Order: sequence, then C-alpha cells, then structure tokens
Amino acid sequence: MLTDRQGNTLPGATTETRELYHRAIDAFNIYRGDPVTPLNQAIEIAPDFTMARIARAYLFALAAEPAAADAAKTDLVVIKQSRLNDRETSHAVALTQLLASEWTAAGLTLDHHNLRFHTTCWLCRRVT
Repeated sequence: MLTDRQGNTLPGATTETRELYHRAIDAFNIYRGDPVTPLNQAIEIAPDFTMARIARAYLFALAAEPAAADAAKTDLVVIKQSRLNDRETSHAVALTQLLASEWTAAGLTLDHHNLRFHTTCWLCRRVT
C-alpha cells in the first residue's frame, strides 16, 4: 500500500494520485499555489482515495464561504459512506465537529488524533 511522506497509509491512492495529494498538501502548507485542483484531479482519477477527499473537505471547511462549507459537507457524506481506516475515521469525526462549528471539539479531536497515530500529519498541523 502506498504511503505519504510521513509514512501514513493512503488507501485507494495510485502513484499518480499520491503525487497530486503531495502537491496539494505542499501548496496548502506554504500558502502558495492551488491546493484544490490537484485534489480534484486525484479524486477524479481515484474516487476511493479517501485522504484526498478528506484534505479537500478540510480546505473547504476552513474557508469562510457558505458554498465551500456546503461542498465540505458533500465530501463528508461521501467520506462517511466509504470504508475508513482508524486514521480516516478520526479525520471524519474532526470534520463533522468542524462543520458543526464545534471548533474547540474539532481541535481537541485533532490533538488526540496526532497523539494516537504518532505521526506527523502535515495536513493536521496546518488545520489545528
């Protein structure tokens, strides 16, 4: 199974979509470039690549636009219908809280997420 740069598994990813995911995470972390387009491309190529959809949902959930929040909620519905591993489930819980405007709960969930998985999740670091 493919992994990200930090060694986290990426179920549903292909070599091509993993690179698109990395490009999106890099753009998000350095605030340069477009992180959404590579995620859109990754999801189009590999619809079961849940972490790409999770990353896009975070981007939309953090935007202060009602349409973006609606898009994040749509992604979350698909995410929750997917077969999730423990890490992805933890992200789904945090996204659910975030989209319900439970910012403190979402932050605590992501803190626990980072403690539980003992990994450096660059997506989580930027979101929290």
